[in-house]
Amino acid sequence: MKKKRIVILGSTGSIGKSALKVVEQLSDRLEIVGLAVNRSIDQVLEQARLFGVRTIAVADPAVAAAAVARAPVGLKILTGPKGV
Repeated sequence: MKKKRIVILGSTGSIGKSALKVVEQLSDRLEIVGLAVNRSIDQVLEQARLFGVRTIAVADPAVAAAAVARAPVGLKILTGPKGV
């Protein structure tokens, strides 16, 4: 069966974290392909690492710019409302 590809908006909030737990339990059916946050860059970088996500979106452009230096090679960071 082909996995459903999903993006989690607000992945560092309580609902987003709950959604990640569901995906973890249904990893044979669901695949996270993107995560989006407002400013919680440390948390989203860790989530991206744990789930193998290659694209994140950060609503706050200043935070996103600072994150580029800390992001692992190959991680695409989209910025601002358009990126989200």
